[in-house]
Amino acid sequence: MKTIRVVSTKKNRKGWRFRITNPATRKRTWKTFWFRDLRDAEKARDKFLEGLERRKIGMADNSGWTMPFTEAMEKFLEEAPIASERRRVELRHDLERNDLGLHTLADFGNKGKLTAKCVALARQRERGDEYVRKHIQQPLKQVAAWAASIDLLPHNPLDAWKLLPRTSAASRRRAFQPEEVAAVLAAAGEWDAFLGRSLPTSLIFRALLISGNRPGAVLGAKVGHLDREACRIILPPGTRTKKNGMAFLPADFVVELEHHLARRGRPGADAPLFVSPEGSAVDPAKLSRDFSRALTLAGVRKCWPAPEGAEEEADPLAVASLIYIGRQHGFDGAPPRDPAKLAERARIMQVNEDMAAKIKADVARFCENRDMYALRKTHISWARRLVNADSVKLQVGHAPQDVEERHYLDLVDARESAQAVWDVLTGVRTLDGKQREPESLALAAGAENLQTMDYVGDYGAKTAAETRTGKARTTRQVVEVTNLRKVKGAGIEPATNGLKIRCSTY
Repeated sequence: MKTIRVVSTKKNRKGWRFRITNPATRKRTWKTFWFRDLRDAEKARDKFLEGLERRKIGMADNSGWTMPFTEAMEKFLEEAPIASERRRVELRHDLERNDLGLHTLADFGNKGKLTAKCVALARQRERGDEYVRKHIQQPLKQVAAWAASIDLLPHNPLDAWKLLPRTSAASRRRAFQPEEVAAVLAAAGEWDAFLGRSLPTSLIFRALLISGNRPGAVLGAKVGHLDREACRIILPPGTRTKKNGMAFLPADFVVELEHHLARRGRPGADAPLFVSPEGSAVDPAKLSRDFSRALTLAGVRKCWPAPEGAEEEADPLAVASLIYIGRQHGFDGAPPRDPAKLAERARIMQVNEDMAAKIKADVARFCENRDMYALRKTHISWARRLVNADSVKLQVGHAPQDVEERHYLDLVDARESAQAVWDVLTGVRTLDGKQREPESLALAAGAENLQTMDYVGDYGAKTAAETRTGKARTTRQVVEVTNLRKVKGAGIEPATNGLKIRCSTY
């Protein structure tokens, strides 16, 4: 290979130019390596030729190291298998900030320098370790793993990169108590009435609580996914670790959904099952804000002090707006011209501000670590106290963990989980499993026709079951079943004449 000593006229750099043959195309060309020492230039030449040879036979080469970080980021966001579009948006937001100032993928190779930058950044922010772990290190590790999986990089340079040790306590969502859920639902109805909404948001919140599934999966369901006979929402299987559950619903709530669809004009099977108050497809982010606003109003009413003088004139809705968005809601119509009315309006607004300042800390503690996703945790927390844990897993979509759950568990009824949460929500039962007195119950419309069913659940195949309507049952009963029917996929043959099996139902 011919070698020529070269000097750059622009930057006065010295290097060596080699005449080489591309092993892939068999064409001869010139290639310059900017190293003063000939031996370093020859090593760079040999490494470059090795990369061309790897590319020729389909092996991973080293060309990806020189790819600009912005180009690799766009390629990752376009081609990588990301769990959801929402996660894709979050990753784009985190990667575009480029807090570590990365230029090329070769910067991934210096883990010590990356760690030093992360430590310095964590010291500059409140709860900086949590921010760096979640919004910097985890996205970068995901990009590096993807780049290695498609042979853009010969190996994963960040596989052994350790996350910063957590010094702050991890925030965890808190489940709601039954009376707190009732307060939030009442507050959602109050906001709907104040804003003049014809379609309630509380129906969606109850559906998320009763089904126990992830909001994204439930809100993406269509009208055709509502199986009225089986009383469930048929959700897609999910992706990888984000599995969806059976999403059974009590028969009474299905009746309520039917009335809701009738009010909407009985939309077609391809229409969204749940819509926003404006009648369009639900935006999960906007719905989550509506829930947080209702949660704030529920906290305001819970923390409202005893009336004292002018505090009696404070408006809970205005106080909740002050705490949630930092300002009170406006007034309809033109402002009054009478100075006395203007002064009275200013006085009332000041009363609301004083009340907000007085209870803001208590409301913040009530709302801390609680959002719309906490409804899923609430379902699991309630149902695990009342029914078999396997029923809860099947209902909410938690994957089997051990051998028994994967291969030796068939007779699991996911309906029990939904029914238990419904009973607590409607006041039929307490979280201790005790029945409440019938005269103290305030059941929802249609609760007098609670469903009874002969159900054999297939944990693996998640088969549906036949249902029948019967009398209301508000307690755990023991019934006699004769002539067990064969359920598709369960492998149960009809029982012999006269055989009676005692089983427990809700």
